[in-house]
Amino acid sequence: MPHTMHYSASFCQALSCALRPTVHMKRAKFLGMKKSSIDSLRENLNMLRRETGMSIADISKKGGAKTRSIYSILDGGRGATVDMADKIAASFCLQGWQLTIPNLRYDIVKSGNLDKLIDCYIKADEQSRKLILNLVERVVELEAGRPDLLDAKDLHSQEPPPPIEPPNKKQKTTRYQKKKVRK
Repeated sequence: MPHTMHYSASFCQALSCALRPTVHMKRAKFLGMKKSSIDSLRENLNMLRRETGMSIADISKKGGAKTRSIYSILDGGRGATVDMADKIAASFCLQGWQLTIPNLRYDIVKSGNLDKLIDCYIKADEQSRKLILNLVERVVELEAGRPDLLDAKDLHSQEPPPPIEPPNKKQKTTRYQKKKVRK
């Protein structure tokens, strides 16, 4: 007769929580999936803690998130709600969605230019977005050790996009201008 083992519910729950991140990562790797948002959030949060020297208690106090919730997210016990990500990110003067960017670098966070870059890209017309992407791809290739693909003259050879002009608005005339016109 086979010997059956009886485990308590709390033991099974603890084991399930401990294995969840491992199972998730192996499933994602097997299916060829990209890194999930919660995995990116965990990695970025650990990176920011390491770079800034902030403890979980500091993050909790500064952003308003519960310490236990932050520990749970970092341990893989649970995901993060949008509200929780916003609270955690606020401790680093970021927005919640920025913590989910895969492979976020501290120098980018520190510069504060991420919002500006995204905002400019969104406001740009199609031609300007192509130019931005082309420039970024060339710079990345240069940093990857392929200087033959990027020449300083080559960067400036492309025509810059036309300046963005505000829509035509009816210009207001001042009283002085009206009096001049009447005379």
